[in-house]
Amino acid sequence: MLFGRSPRYSRVAPGEYGDTKSENPVADRFDYYISKRLFYGGLTAALFVIVALVTAEIIVSRPSGSLRFSCANPVVRQEWRNVSDEEKAEYIAAVLCLHRMPSSLEFDPDSKRSDDFPWIHAQNPPDHHRTSNFLPWHRYFIHTYEKALKETCGYQGHLLYWDWSLDYEDLSSAPVFDVEHGFGGDGGPEEEGSIFKGSCIREGPFSMYEVRVLGEENKPHCLSRGFGRLFGDPFVGPTVSPAAMRGVLQANDYFDFLAQLEGSADNDIPLGIGGDWVLASAPNDPLFFLHHTQVDRLWWMWQQGDQGRRVMQYTGPKVDADSISPTSIPSLDDVLPPPLGNGIKIRDLMSTESDLFCYRY
Repeated sequence: MLFGRSPRYSRVAPGEYGDTKSENPVADRFDYYISKRLFYGGLTAALFVIVALVTAEIIVSRPSGSLRFSCANPVVRQEWRNVSDEEKAEYIAAVLCLHRMPSSLEFDPDSKRSDDFPWIHAQNPPDHHRTSNFLPWHRYFIHTYEKALKETCGYQGHLLYWDWSLDYEDLSSAPVFDVEHGFGGDGGPEEEGSIFKGSCIREGPFSMYEVRVLGEENKPHCLSRGFGRLFGDPFVGPTVSPAAMRGVLQANDYFDFLAQLEGSADNDIPLGIGGDWVLASAPNDPLFFLHHTQVDRLWWMWQQGDQGRRVMQYTGPKVDADSISPTSIPSLDDVLPPPLGNGIKIRDLMSTESDLFCYRY
C-alpha cells in the first residue's frame, strides 16, 4: 500500500526454496509471511532476506503510566452496514466538513484539515510500518482523526469500521462503495496522469474530491481509485475472507499476529483499491479510516483472546523489519515518533478501554 514499504507480499514457508534455514526464529517468522517486496517508483520486484532481528517480549499485567485502564462506559464502534442511513450521512457530512476547514499544520497555504492526515502518515513510513509499533501507531492515528471530526466539525458519533471479510467474494459491491449511502465506488476510465492506474472518482460524495498530498510530495490531484487495475487481478479477497481472518487470530504472539495481518489484509485491500491507496498518502481517501478501524478491531479481538497475556504484549522489530540495528529492541516506554507523537508512550495505546480511548467493538 505504501511508498517506502512493501506494497505486496507473498507467503512462502521457510525452507520452501531450499533446505537452508535461518538460525534466527524471528526472521523465519517474518520471512514466512513476507518474502517478496515490490518497490514502487519503477514497480521493480526485488527479493529480500531478513538476516537478523532482535526482539523483546514485554508482558505486564498493568501499565505504570498515569492513564486509568478501565474507563466507565466504553462506546462500541459499529460496522458501516449496521448503522442507519442517517448515521452514515452524519459521518460523511463530518468528513466533508473537515475538508473545508484550514489545515492545522499549514504545510501548504491551500491545504485543508483533512490533508493533515495523509501528510502525517507519509512522513517516514518505515517508522510505523513493518515494525512493532504498526498497530499502536495506527490506533492513535485513527483516534486523532475521530477527535478532529468531533472537535472541528461537531460530529456526535464514533469511528465506524468496514469488515471487508463480509465482502471478500466481490469487494467492489461492498456497501461502503455505495454511491448514495457510502463513499462512492471505482474511479472513472483510466486517463493520462492516472495514479498507479487509478483515476478520479466520478460518483458519490467524493466525486472529483481534490487532495493535496501524493506520497511524500505536495501535489494536488483528484482522489483516485482503480479496482483491481494495478495487477490486473479481480477485486476479490481470499486473503481477507472470514476463514483467513480466523487463521490470523490464531497467532500465538503479537509479532506473529502483526506480521500476518499487515502482510495480508493491510496489504491486499489497498492494492485492490489502487490509486491513492498505493502510496503512503493513502489517508487521502476517507475510507482509509474505516479500513484501519477494522485492522484495529482485529487487534482488539486478538487481545480479547487472552487479555491477561495479550493486552500489553509488544514484540517484534523496533525499526523497519528489513533494517538491522542493535537498538531495535522495542519497549512499552517507547514514544510515538513525530509528527504524530506528542510524547505519548506505547504502553498508553495498548488497551482500548483506557481513559484516552474508551471504546470497544
